[in-house]
Amino acid sequence: MPKCLIFAIRSRRIGAIVSGVSTPGKAPTGGPRNVLVLAIPVALVLLTLAHGFPLLSLHAHMLGIPEIALRLVSVALVASVAGSAGLVLHRRPRWGGAFVLVLVVFLSAATLVGCLTNAPWWLEIFAHFRLQYGAGLLLGVVYFSISRKTVSALLAGLVASLNVYFTAPQLFSRPTVHATSGTTLRLATANLHKRNEDAAKVLDFVRRETPDVLFLEEFTPEWESRLHSLDGAYPHAIFAPQEGGVAGVAVLSRLPLRSRETLLLAGEGFPSIEVEVEVAGRTLRLVAVHPPAPRNARLFRIRNRIYAALSEIARESNEPVVVAGDFNSTPWAYSFRRLLEDGGLEDTSEGRGFQWSWPAGFWPLAIPIDHCLVRGLRAVNRHMGSDIGSDHYPLVVDLSFDD
Repeated sequence: MPKCLIFAIRSRRIGAIVSGVSTPGKAPTGGPRNVLVLAIPVALVLLTLAHGFPLLSLHAHMLGIPEIALRLVSVALVASVAGSAGLVLHRRPRWGGAFVLVLVVFLSAATLVGCLTNAPWWLEIFAHFRLQYGAGLLLGVVYFSISRKTVSALLAGLVASLNVYFTAPQLFSRPTVHATSGTTLRLATANLHKRNEDAAKVLDFVRRETPDVLFLEEFTPEWESRLHSLDGAYPHAIFAPQEGGVAGVAVLSRLPLRSRETLLLAGEGFPSIEVEVEVAGRTLRLVAVHPPAPRNARLFRIRNRIYAALSEIARESNEPVVVAGDFNSTPWAYSFRRLLEDGGLEDTSEGRGFQWSWPAGFWPLAIPIDHCLVRGLRAVNRHMGSDIGSDHYPLVVDLSFDD
């Protein structure tokens, strides 16, 4: 058979799958539904190519393997998944419905598990990806609507609305900004990443944003030496570096520090720094924090003990309080919501839209885990900073007194 005829037959089959037109002797294949399903694996490939590489460079350095090797392996894996999905849908186009159903069931289960209070550490992770769950479930709603499966579409929409409920304070509410006297304090917090060596980007960020007080996480002795050029602009500082670890923190200030103290809020190796500064004749209490990522039960307990101690500090303080840093939690986790409630703290992200901080350079998995919490103050402005070579974006907040 001539090659051109074979190509025409194959093209006709693929066109039938996409368009929904039946071929002789075969039932119609579903058209728009298969376009939607095929779009998912194609999107995976495009997202990996367009957004994954900045994050891969950091991971390659951490794993000690060539970056190009990790890129090739990642693209090969994603392309294999996408190709397999396309081949299955070409030969069994009705399987697309099963694929979407499994996806919606998984996202629905993850949504509900993320609502649990006092969940163990290995379940709390499901509380963090609310926007991703909502987006996936909305795709399910569209697919089921096209397929005229009304009940399935309504159920998927109901679960999607639960994710909207959790993210609404950030996405839809308006920040409450009271009248101010004109005096503000600009605070910035940045997780440097212990293996990041691009000091020029960090220095450029600091000089562009000119914060009055700067909190730094994953602060190592190497970073202390790299940032010596800031000594003139920030003559008041306290460092708690950690060699080769992620727990080091530092506070740099243009303003004199009335008091300074390194705290071990959990009783072991994860320091926080507490300082007091004076702004317009009033004292502010500032706490720089970096609780551990809850990768196991022990670190989960340590992080929650730090949260409890922070709540107590805020609740018992007679001065306005700012707690900022990398909290290793989104605002939607129960433990974080309890920190706010018990400490009487307000999250400055509310009403600011989706300002995500991690992982830098890969928005499909974007979540906000760097925060600035306040009591007795208001955020006049809040935005994420530029890329500093880390896996986090820095956070910049302008604060005024809550008069």
